[in-house]
Amino acid sequence: MMQGLERASASLRAEASNLVKRYLLMIERDARRNMDRGGGSIPRTDTGRLKNSIRHALDAAFFRASLGGEVFTDVHYAVYVHEGTGIFHSEGRRTPWVYFDERRGQFVVTRGIPANPFLRDAFEKHVPGFVRDLKKLVEG
Repeated sequence: MMQGLERASASLRAEASNLVKRYLLMIERDARRNMDRGGGSIPRTDTGRLKNSIRHALDAAFFRASLGGEVFTDVHYAVYVHEGTGIFHSEGRRTPWVYFDERRGQFVVTRGIPANPFLRDAFEKHVPGFVRDLKKLVEG
């Protein structure tokens, strides 16, 4: 497939770029929607910061025959929401713990939060369609 892109005309490259952009936008949209799933029965404090930080970028190296892009967030706690914590994480602690929540002004007992793999799920949902559409485009 990549050899086909290397020999591709400018119009085919533009179509491929548009295809990648379209799928990046779909993955970004679904990752944001996946944030609404929450973490099971455990209440979350949701300010919308993580959801609103999800964005995409098209790899500028595309025009040198490499094709790429990313959907990402730069919020530091995203990994904990995505992978889960405490008893819900394979390497997390196995017992509940207590911490003082400044916002609520009280102590809170927690066991962690369940994983919400919002990015991975969005990506995996669109991989088959992207591969299919890219093959159709390249094979013409």
